[in-house]
Amino acid sequence: MMLFIPAFICALCLNLKNQSYKLTGILFTLVICLSGFIIYYDFNKKNNPVPGDYYFAIINEYPVRKTNSFKSEATLTHVSSGDSVFKSREKLIIYFEPDSSVLTIEPGDMVLFKSHPTEIRNAGNPGEFNYKSYLALRKIYRQVYLNAEKWAVAEKANHLSPRIFAEKARQRLLSIYRKNNIEGEEFAILSALTLGYKEALDPETRQVFSTAGVMHILAVSGLHVGIIFLIINFLFGFLRRSKKGKLLFILTSMGILWLFALITGLSPSVLRATVMFCFLIIGQNLRRPTNIYNTLALSACILLFIDPNLIFEVGFQLSYAAVFGIVFFQPKINSWFSFNNRIARWAWALFSVSVAAQLTTLPLTFFYFNYFPSYFWIANFIAIPGALIFIFAGIAILLTSPVPAISSALASFTSFLVKVACAALDRIGCLPLATIRNIHLSGVQLFFLMVAVTTLMLFIVWKKRKYLFIMLSLLILVFSFNIAAKLRSLNRKEIIVYNSDDNLIHLISGFRNYVIYENESQLNSYDMNYIDNTIVTGHLKEPVFVKAGSPFCDNALFQEGTLISFSGKNLFIDKTGAGKSNRIKVDFLLTKNRPADCPDTSVTIISSNQYVTEFTGDKKFHALKKQGAFIFSF
Repeated sequence: MMLFIPAFICALCLNLKNQSYKLTGILFTLVICLSGFIIYYDFNKKNNPVPGDYYFAIINEYPVRKTNSFKSEATLTHVSSGDSVFKSREKLIIYFEPDSSVLTIEPGDMVLFKSHPTEIRNAGNPGEFNYKSYLALRKIYRQVYLNAEKWAVAEKANHLSPRIFAEKARQRLLSIYRKNNIEGEEFAILSALTLGYKEALDPETRQVFSTAGVMHILAVSGLHVGIIFLIINFLFGFLRRSKKGKLLFILTSMGILWLFALITGLSPSVLRATVMFCFLIIGQNLRRPTNIYNTLALSACILLFIDPNLIFEVGFQLSYAAVFGIVFFQPKINSWFSFNNRIARWAWALFSVSVAAQLTTLPLTFFYFNYFPSYFWIANFIAIPGALIFIFAGIAILLTSPVPAISSALASFTSFLVKVACAALDRIGCLPLATIRNIHLSGVQLFFLMVAVTTLMLFIVWKKRKYLFIMLSLLILVFSFNIAAKLRSLNRKEIIVYNSDDNLIHLISGFRNYVIYENESQLNSYDMNYIDNTIVTGHLKEPVFVKAGSPFCDNALFQEGTLISFSGKNLFIDKTGAGKSNRIKVDFLLTKNRPADCPDTSVTIISSNQYVTEFTGDKKFHALKKQGAFIFSF
């Protein structure tokens, strides 16, 4: 919501300047906002789930392999309880136990299962990704894990919906890439660019694109829709020569664009671009002038009236912020220099587009991702032309698949180009200061930074120095918040025991911090995200990693065996269930077993046993699996 407040202020000021500001405009805006609130609350009404003995659900997507399971989204349609059957329309996440029968599941299959769905919960670690809220925006509130003997396919591929059609169509198109020996990193990138399929992307590939500042290329967006529109113009532009042909061109173009949007997953950026291009196509062929700001606003209103939760989507916010920045800033930046050479003009135009998009997306990038790619403007010289070539080549491979010799040759050439592009982006990511990391913005800082961008826009329009002064004042205020947060951290002392499968302890003293881990695999797993979030939000230095049980000693931390002493507090790791050692006073007892009988009521028992729900006695107790991470500040 904060993203649109500065935009609204800017639009209001521009209307005042043009003397087109009217009371009816304000009233109309208020009516739209009020309607939006009503639609939002109605859209997010939760139905009370009906408990049952048997559940029937339609699979919406092919199961995706995870570490210890297969994951798929499904729609619960019926619940059987005793002699009664109740209808349902609830989306949920199903995790299947790894089994050969899971590989036979297709979208449209109806599965019958006996396990009860449970509410989705977060791990409760500080600064973690809010998975529960993320799924709630998609109206998914429950999940279920199915052992092999607790489910069966009741009906085979007997249900069809636009999403199921899109899933099956995309799977067939992906199989064409595989038949042409496109695999590994090349398959992952090409399928993400052309079909919006990102499940094949490994962390290393994502890291390369992220560090170079071109991660947006892998998310199908307006750039990709624009390229599809160019292809449509190239193939069907001849239809526009006649009056009836124009109507056929409009219907054909819009049909292909919406089919592409459907197959690529109907992401917010694709929806926005598809709606905008549809208006553009209609306006061009009916010879009606279009205003890009009106088109942008109208497309946002249409999407939000269909799904008001989109306003909280990071992709939706970044997409509209980027387009608004390009429309407003790009012509002004592009006019700074003029070149006679065509290649120089193209290079400067591409540079100005990159900078314009970054100006309006920068606050959101800091807030959501906590880093800034320094060489984004260089990487875009590779990524944007590369995306154009790869999408053309990918579609050509699909269209020529009936002629294996041609499609195979195209596939080999495209794979080579993808390798070259990835190698170039990897080199950019390895340059000194390629990314500025550990940037943390609070919600208040985000708001001030967005207002600063808005005042910059007003300064460009009205050329009044007071807007430049306001912008600089806001930037100073944002930096002041960071300085204040760092000063508060000087005297911070904290012990964090994360809710993790293995013991993971974070000890913080001022800016210094130590991470005590149990095995090496933790340092290359999702657990590292918990540590990174704590470091970024606390403005901490790089941590010192200490393996549990290894002797370690400095002026803040002492570790010997299962005893940890940190800033006057002692923590004992109980691996046997026998309880703490009586040789030394212990403040915290960390155990994976059920809590042992500990007569000392001053000891806080921290249990990572998932079956422990309560602890009798007069002792302090914290269950990690039930209550989330244990945090002790002193």
